[in-house]
Amino acid sequence: MNKMKRGCEIMRIHLGIRHPLVRYGITQVLKDVFDLHYLVVSESESEWRSAMKKYAFDLIILHEDLYEMSIPEVFFTSNGLINEQYLKILIHTSAEGRHQTLFREYQVEGVFHEEVDIDQLMQFFDKVRQGERINLSQSGQGFLEDDEHPLTEREEEIFQLKVKGFSVNETARKLMIAPKTVENHRRNVKKKLGVKKGQDWYDWAKRLHYIR
Repeated sequence: MNKMKRGCEIMRIHLGIRHPLVRYGITQVLKDVFDLHYLVVSESESEWRSAMKKYAFDLIILHEDLYEMSIPEVFFTSNGLINEQYLKILIHTSAEGRHQTLFREYQVEGVFHEEVDIDQLMQFFDKVRQGERINLSQSGQGFLEDDEHPLTEREEEIFQLKVKGFSVNETARKLMIAPKTVENHRRNVKKKLGVKKGQDWYDWAKRLHYIR
């Protein structure tokens, strides 16, 4: 993907996020960093899809709380196809997941953790505006290169559902896979992370920032 320099252009931005406090903070940063033609804020999936059909954008910013366990690519345009004409940013709360895969595959220009501090976030958006691809981790950890992670993307999904209280059958229905497959992935996660008892799942979830 080619870098897309925006310079001092007046920007048309779409921000999709449910959480009001996080949404407010990011909105203020965007107003400080960019000259805005307009900023459209979506608080639900339906609002997001409606805005994508109605407006043209230079930058779209999507929080994982809006797409949850769905595939975020389908949010990039109204028809689910990735549009190269605007910059795409994903906000996350977990260390790994689909957002990191899309960043490594050059399908989004940046990802950042929702808890990064204001100074880092302003620097992040300034770099994106200048055409850089940026991976910004949780506050205090700084800008990252692609990191090795012990879990596969599917194991990541199953781990997160496990610590959220989903049963094997509920997880299978959610991910549209067989219960036996869920059990196999859970065994792999336990082996990779050395999980011996129930509390170990939650200790690892905190360590990997899946839960607080």
